[in-house]
Parts: sequence; structure tokens; C-alpha cells
Amino acid sequence: MTAYKTIGFVGLGVMGEPICRNLVRKSGARVIAFDLAREPLARLKAEGAGVAASVADLIGESEILFLCLPSAAHVRAVFEGDGILKNIRNGQIVVDLGTSSVSQTRDFARQLQAKGASWADAPIARTRQAAQDGTLSVMVGATGELFAAIEPLIRCFATDVTNCGGTGAGQVTKILNNMVLFQTVNALSEAVAVAKRNDVDPALLLATLSKGSADSFALRNHGLKAIVPGNFPERAFSTEYALKDMSYALELAADAGIKIRGAELTAGILQEAIDAGSGGAYFPVIARHLDGGEPAMIKRFPGLTPTRSRAVVHDDLVFTVAVAPDPVTSSMYEQSAKALARIDESLALCGADKSRILSAIVYITDITRKAEMNRAWDEWVDAANPPMRACIGVDLEPPHIVEIVVTAAK
Repeated sequence: MTAYKTIGFVGLGVMGEPICRNLVRKSGARVIAFDLAREPLARLKAEGAGVAASVADLIGESEILFLCLPSAAHVRAVFEGDGILKNIRNGQIVVDLGTSSVSQTRDFARQLQAKGASWADAPIARTRQAAQDGTLSVMVGATGELFAAIEPLIRCFATDVTNCGGTGAGQVTKILNNMVLFQTVNALSEAVAVAKRNDVDPALLLATLSKGSADSFALRNHGLKAIVPGNFPERAFSTEYALKDMSYALELAADAGIKIRGAELTAGILQEAIDAGSGGAYFPVIARHLDGGEPAMIKRFPGLTPTRSRAVVHDDLVFTVAVAPDPVTSSMYEQSAKALARIDESLALCGADKSRILSAIVYITDITRKAEMNRAWDEWVDAANPPMRACIGVDLEPPHIVEIVVTAAK
């Protein structure tokens, strides 16, 4: 695939580890990694990666170096001191996969160019699952010659690779992508809050909007999978990281002499969520803080998957249960029936039963599973309950193939 014999990789976090793993498996080159955490290093070493003792050692052994770090400050930390600038050699390439300051990106590129080396900004987009699957989107800022040199390696972990222009253009594109995303998620949060206060089920609202002009990747993922079920885990893309990226957008706009009022408002909303203690949570958590800044109360119930299934107590009870393939029970009908039985248990713990169900929506990865899911649902519900609505072709977090969301009155 590549003329490179040795690839260096710095930053084995939520996205970096699966990206590095794909390079180990697909590049055909020796991959050497560096991170301050031992656990991801150990996992990658078990798959054949080398481990460097320092950034300096990594540069000394590598022809091309990938960075996947959380912020511009982290990138600067490995660039300065006994890092990249001091140890880089003529002809080496550095590829920054993180979202970072455009001005810093261009400054570092100039400094490396003076030493005969190259810097490419190649910020990544999409989810951790996409990083694992090798289906990321990457927005590159590089000359045509440099892009041609790095694209084959990037395609080890990405299916959509776009050269957006010269140095910094990848960062500009990614920053604006995130600016639009954060404002869209805020709009979805507001829509859900208003719907709830007007007795419209949030899951039904977003499922309906997904069939019209308001549909978007953010609605189907951040809205349906995070805002509606109240799923805001740690170690996902946090509110603090979102505000960091939004600050880059505001910096870009200020440098261009443009006032971006929507982005300014959303940045303030992100800051309010951080001030309320949600800085480390997945950034759609801003939806929790619309009603006077008080987070929703979350209760966990026995029998439900801890990280995916919970009841979120707002004005109503919302239960989410995920179904994964079961090697013992192959029938989709039986697996769905077991999942619905767990919702029964949780309703009982809240002093409710099926007669209190207001709405239900099922997210299904594959239309072939719908008939058996329908059968299980029809046998489970009472005659007075509303029908289950299905969303087909939704990307769920593996290994889950079906996700059931039930809203019930308290």
C-alpha cells in the first residue's frame, strides 16, 4: 500500500486507539505508538504495534507521524520542548488528526517547512464506531503533492477523504462542520423541551421530523440516541471539547470580521452546561439544562444494560432497552420479548404498568428484523396502548441491533 516502512502515532484516546489499530492492521508498515496511558499501549502492542518511550524516540524511528490529540494545547505540548520541532528531520511528515486552531496549524507548518519537513492538517469526523470500522470522514489541508503522499494511509481508517485546500483548510472545514453541528443539536434540544411542555412525545417528535425537511445526521444520532433517551456518557465527545471547537469557530469569524450570533449563543449555552457540572458529559447534555438549568434525574433499574438502558424521569418516564444478538437465543422474537419483559420490571419499580404507556418507538438496524419485533410487541402491549412506531436502518452502537424506547406516564 505504501512506501513508508515505519509509522509513528501519538494519542491513543477514544478515537486515536481504533485509528491506530486500523493502521496496524491495514497499512503494511510497522506502527509505533506513544501515549501516557499504559492500557491502550498494551492492547495495541498485543496486536503487533511497537511502543516508544517518548515523542522524541518516536520521531527518531518514524518516517511519518500521526497525531490524534484532544486540543491545540496538547498538540503544542508535543510540538515544543523535546518534541516534534526539535527532533524532526528533512523529508518527514506530520499529520494532525485533531481539531485545532487554524493559526497554530499554519504556524507549525511554516516552522516544519523551514526544516525541510511537512505538516498536514487532517481533522477527523464521525463517531468512535466509525473509527473502529475504518469509515471516518477526514478533511485535509495540504498541497496536492502532500495529499497524494498521505491519502493511502488515511484510507486505512477513513472512507471519505477530502482535500479542502492548502494548509489550515482542513481545520477550517472541520471547525465549521462542528459549529453547524453544535447549533443543530441545540435546536433539537429546544424542540424536544418545547414538545414535552406541550404534551408531544419527544421520540415521536424526532421520528416525525426525520421524515421531513428537518431531518439530519444530528437528529438521527444526537437527537434520537442521546437527547430522547437521556444518554450522555462520559468519555464521549464532551461539552468541554465542544466549547473548545466552538471557540475556534468564533476566532475564525473574528479574524474574518464576521459576527456569528448563533454560534455565540450556542457557545454560551455550552458554557452554562459546563458551569452546571456537565463539562465531562457527552455534549448533547445541554438538553438537560433547558428547564431552569436543573439536570434530569436519572434512575437505573436492574436487568437493564447499565450504559445504554435507563429510565429518565422528567414529566414522564422514558425507558430504553437495547437488544444485542444472543448466541443461545437466535430468534429475534424471543430476544425482543425478553427485552420487553425488562421494561415490565422497570415499570413496576416505578409504580407503573403497561396501561401507562404513552408512546413507543423502536430503532432497528435492518428491516428483516421488523416482523418478529412487531409480533413480540403485539403480544406484550395492552389493547389500549398506542401502536409501536419503527425507524428502520438506524445505526446503533454495536453489538445492539434493536433499541426500544417506551414513554409512560408517572
